[in-house]
Amino acid sequence: MAGHSAAKAVIEMIGYLKDGNVKRSVDIRISGPITAVENSFCSVRLVPLIDGEKKIFGIDDEQAVALAKRFVFDLLDGAVVVDQHDAPISLSVLLDAKSERPQE
Repeated sequence: MAGHSAAKAVIEMIGYLKDGNVKRSVDIRISGPITAVENSFCSVRLVPLIDGEKKIFGIDDEQAVALAKRFVFDLLDGAVVVDQHDAPISLSVLLDAKSERPQE
């Protein structure tokens, strides 16, 4: 597409949302920033929590990535995410979100 450049995925993971003994598959994907003429955005896929993909915009690539990670972190905040062996997955580590959350 003219005027756009894209990078590889920043985050791509399939895990499970665990609620007691019930596990649901969760597909987390944040695209690399796509730079347009006036801004940048990342496409976020978080199945089954959101339908399709959401575009998260920033003024530049760095901000688009940071806001996309924050969006996913906020949607999953409080959820228990595990791998196929039921080992917990730290969202802060996965998304490097600790440094991007505002100090409260």
